[in-house]
Formats: sequence, C-alpha cells, structure tokens
Amino acid sequence: MQTTISFPAFLSMFESFNRDIWPLQLFTIVLGVAMAIATAKRSRIADRTSAAGLGLIWIFVGAVFQWGYFRPIYEPAGLFAALWILQGLLFLTSGAFGARLSFTAARDGYAGFGFLLIAYALVAYPVLGYLLRSELTYATWFGPFPCPVAVFTIGMFLLTDAKVPKHLTIIPLLWALGGVVPLSWGVTEDIGLVVGGTVGIVLLFVRDFRRPGHPRVSFPR
Repeated sequence: MQTTISFPAFLSMFESFNRDIWPLQLFTIVLGVAMAIATAKRSRIADRTSAAGLGLIWIFVGAVFQWGYFRPIYEPAGLFAALWILQGLLFLTSGAFGARLSFTAARDGYAGFGFLLIAYALVAYPVLGYLLRSELTYATWFGPFPCPVAVFTIGMFLLTDAKVPKHLTIIPLLWALGGVVPLSWGVTEDIGLVVGGTVGIVLLFVRDFRRPGHPRVSFPR
C-alpha cells in the first residue's frame, strides 16, 4: 500500500488535475461567491440550493479528486473518497431535501469570521498557491480541491441562523485537523485550514451552545 508521498509527486498530481478540469475552477468560484451572497437574504430556495451545491461539490471532490487522482498515488485517499461522498450525501439529505440548514448571515462576529473563511477559500488559496509555487496549475482552488472546500464549508456553517446539526460538522472538523499532513508536505496555504477551520468549528459550537432552540428550521409563510 502506498502510504507515503513526495511533495513533487503531490504537485504533479495537482498539475494534471488542474489541466484536466480547466475551466471548472472558475465556475466553482462563481458558484461559491453566489452562495455567500445568497446568505444576505432569508430564502428557502437559496438555502436548499446552497445545501445542494455543497453536497454536489463534496461528492465531486470525493469521486474525482480523492478517488480518481489522489488514490492512485496515495492509497488512504480511498477512505477519504468515501468520507467526502458521505458528507455530500448528508448535505443533500439534511439541507437540499430536508429543512435543517438556513444560510442567513447574522450581523455578528461569528458571521464575520465565516465570511473571512469563505474569502480565504475562494481567493487566498489560489493566490497563495500561485505566489508560493509560481504556477496556477499548482494552485489549490475552491470546488475541485478538498482543503478550500472544507474551509468554505465551515465558513458557511457560521452563516446559518439556526443551530447546525452536529453530525454535519464531524468530517469537516476531521479534515481541518488532518490539514497538518498536507501542511507538513509543503502545502503552506493549508495553515488556513488547520487554524481557521478548527477555530471556525469551535466558534460554531460556542455559538450554537448559546442559542436556544432546535436545529430544525421553520420558514415564515
């Protein structure tokens, strides 16, 4: 079993993946911006669409990045693929087809930190990847790459106006903590995942502990 990986091999996989899916990266950034903007207004349709968007992105990362590209050079990524697909299905069942997520940003510090994480995922990841490695094909982008998606997801959790079902936070938290591994391989921009993602989940737990009420969302008629 291939359980170790060199940084050059990791970057070579980035390059192949980015070239093969281009220009999907631009589409997913636009999608991410639209999801963040949609939190400015309470809308059942926007909530379900955002949850569906998150679900499909997590499934794509699991099936394409983790299984299709990462697993051939790092066999534990097969497990990562299963976890990412599971998380995507949870978003679809809890948010897209259920009504347990309401992405309506409050005007508080929690939402402010959420927007900061979203900006890091959408902008800082590819910019830092380019600055650090002088080539956009070596950058990590929101949408196709797992670490920016995890940061973005935690940011979106902080833009909800009701308690987030805690089973939805387990895999993003594990991924944030596990970010020390690619960080140690040389993906320096993952410091935002390890620090920002972990702090984001802690803030979410603190916020929800202080909020009364059940996590299920009820919409005004």
